[in-house]
Amino acid sequence: MWFIISIVLVLWVLYDLIKGEVWSYYKIYRSSEPGKYWFYMLIWSLIAGASLYMSIGSYY
Repeated sequence: MWFIISIVLVLWVLYDLIKGEVWSYYKIYRSSEPGKYWFYMLIWSLIAGASLYMSIGSYY
């Protein structure tokens, strides 16, 4: 179950990277607020990576 959620989070991060916008409390565009955009992308990437790592690690 967590593995599927992790994959969805990773795909969501990749989609946001391609699209150039991310949601927090409001939509943040890479072109107009690059600092906030990359900060939130870093946070989402860490969450997605940690959940993927933990879900793969739980199988062993």
